[in-house]
Amino acid sequence: MALAVTLARPGGSFSVATTDPIGMCVGNEFSLTGSLERLNLVMLAPFAFFATLATRRPFAVLGVSAAFSGAVEFMQALTAIGVCEAQDFYNNTVGAFFAVLVAWLFTVAAGGPRATRAGRPSRGPAATG
Repeated sequence: MALAVTLARPGGSFSVATTDPIGMCVGNEFSLTGSLERLNLVMLAPFAFFATLATRRPFAVLGVSAAFSGAVEFMQALTAIGVCEAQDFYNNTVGAFFAVLVAWLFTVAAGGPRATRAGRPSRGPAATG
């Protein structure tokens, strides 16, 4: 959904707009001053939150969230649809970080059994015998 909203804008085309897409990105800093900045902050938060709860792999989820955000900004620069801004990447990644953190805190507080690689709950030393 986020990719569709970002790249499917009226009047745009999917032809390659530049040979230097990274050079087309606006280098600005993290900010929450406008409504678009705040929307970018929460754009990947639902994905990051629920993916962390489902996988219990916060670092992997944060990495995927940051990579997806970077890919969206790169596609905006490559196709000239939207504006490639470093600020959008920062806001998306910071929002994903806080969502991952909250989800991780939920899993720690719940204290449920951690699944092993085989998908079965792990057993503590007292449970074996």
